[in-house]
Amino acid sequence: MSSVSQIDLMLNIEIWQEQNSGLVRCKLSPEKSYDHILIASAEKLTKKILPIILRSDPSIKRGLMRGKKISWVIEIHGGQVTSKRLNKINPHIIFSTDLESRLYDFQHDGVRWLLEGNNRILADDMGLGKTVQVLIALQKMIFDSNVENVLLLAPNSLTANWLQEMKTWAPNLIAQVVTNKTLRDSVETKKAFMKNNLIIANYSTGEALSEYFAEHQQQLDLLICDEAHKLRKPTSIINNSVQKIKSDRKWLLSGTPLEKDEKDIQTILSIFEPTKFSSYGSVSSLMLRSNLSRVSLRREKTDVLNKLPRMQKIVEEVELGDAQRKNYDA
Repeated sequence: MSSVSQIDLMLNIEIWQEQNSGLVRCKLSPEKSYDHILIASAEKLTKKILPIILRSDPSIKRGLMRGKKISWVIEIHGGQVTSKRLNKINPHIIFSTDLESRLYDFQHDGVRWLLEGNNRILADDMGLGKTVQVLIALQKMIFDSNVENVLLLAPNSLTANWLQEMKTWAPNLIAQVVTNKTLRDSVETKKAFMKNNLIIANYSTGEALSEYFAEHQQQLDLLICDEAHKLRKPTSIINNSVQKIKSDRKWLLSGTPLEKDEKDIQTILSIFEPTKFSSYGSVSSLMLRSNLSRVSLRREKTDVLNKLPRMQKIVEEVELGDAQRKNYDA
């Protein structure tokens, strides 16, 4: 089998409007998948991806109304997918299985688990790859065109880290870190979601975004909250902001155990079901823990050590430079 890094591929996408019926058509050629690369089917292209294209680039719709045929090329070189137009659409059309194949078995389980439900708490120990599992699961959801508007909230110190991890695990996703300064008004906010597969923001910016969503009655397809244990205080500003954001799916990430305090459990569960869990004491302890176990997955390092490769010790000798040697010998 050939690796993605060895494949050079060009796809041509064409969009036109039939004169008689007025229906907009879309075609991708060549129409086939390759080793390690999945290409969207013609049916998915028409039913799921075409509407996203028209929403993401209004100029295409205007061109079609003037009778133009719109076309552009998507190129794959060394595993990188690029195009001169609408890079946001590429992950909907192309999915590389190479990255997924690098996961450990327990991480594959985590990806499947994330995809099987709308409300999820991934609570693995630190260092077991929660970020990686989320990025792979997110790419699979985008390729299936099940999500379009995705927001990731994280502490300010971690927003850049998500972008860095994406270079390795999701290089073809288009993402942008936004702040209250970059989102000066509702127009800029709308543009950001139109141009990107993923918007990343700190929790302070999340407060402003929650107001924007409420004002424009906008609902997300997926909301991801990193370091979700920070949402445990029901009266905190960040908890109230997250509660306001409407989303079809919510994934919470936390390496800190959440099951010790029942108030914490209820507060976290209220993010998924505010009506059911908003009043502390209204739900029994047994019911709280049952609901938590239903939406939470936690693996500790001791659970997966036997599934990881043995630690290798590699010694590399490095020669000292002249200045270093002089200081060493002094």
